[in-house]
Amino acid sequence: MKDVLRGRLVRLSEAQEGDADYFQQHQWAGAFARSSEWDLATVRTHESFVKMLANNEPDGMILIVRKQTDDSPVGWVELDEIQLKNQVCGLGIGIVDPAERGHGYGTDAINCMLAYAFFEMGLYKVRLGVNSNNAAAVHTYERVGFKREVVNREGLYQDGKWFDQYEYGIMGSAWMAAHQDWPEF
Repeated sequence: MKDVLRGRLVRLSEAQEGDADYFQQHQWAGAFARSSEWDLATVRTHESFVKMLANNEPDGMILIVRKQTDDSPVGWVELDEIQLKNQVCGLGIGIVDPAERGHGYGTDAINCMLAYAFFEMGLYKVRLGVNSNNAAAVHTYERVGFKREVVNREGLYQDGKWFDQYEYGIMGSAWMAAHQDWPEF
C-alpha cells in the first residue's frame, strides 16, 4: 500500500526543530495571516507556533508540508474537530511563504491529507472554511473537489469592506471517484 502521507511533490511529517521559527518568520508574508481565518488581534509568537505544532489537541492533528526535493517546510496541514462517531472532521492548510505558493504544494498536501482521512481514518466527510477574498484557496479547494455548502454573508470585515465566508465539504466517495489515479495504492 502507498504511503498516503507522501504525494507527488510533498511529504507530510511531524514537526521538526526549526519549523516554528519558519512559521513565525513567514506569518505576515504575502498576506498569509490576513487571508486566514485567524483572529489577528494577537500576533503569533514563537511559543504559540511551538504549542500549535506540538499536536496536543485530542481531536486533531497537524503535519508539516515538506518539499520532496529538499525536505524544507513550506506549510502545514491539519485535521481538526475530528468526530469519529460522525465520521467527519475539519481541514486547515497554510502555505506561508508567497514564493512557495502556486507550485502545487498545497493541492498535493490536501490530497495527501484527504487520502489519510478517508483511507486510514475511515472518515466519511471533510469540511473547511475559507474567506471569499482568498480566490487562490477557493480555486484550489474546488479543483480538489470540495463543494460549497454554506455562505456566511458578509462574515468578514477587512479593509473597510465586508466579504462572505464559505464553508466547503467533500465526501470520501466523491474524492475517491475523482482521484482514482492518486496516489496509486
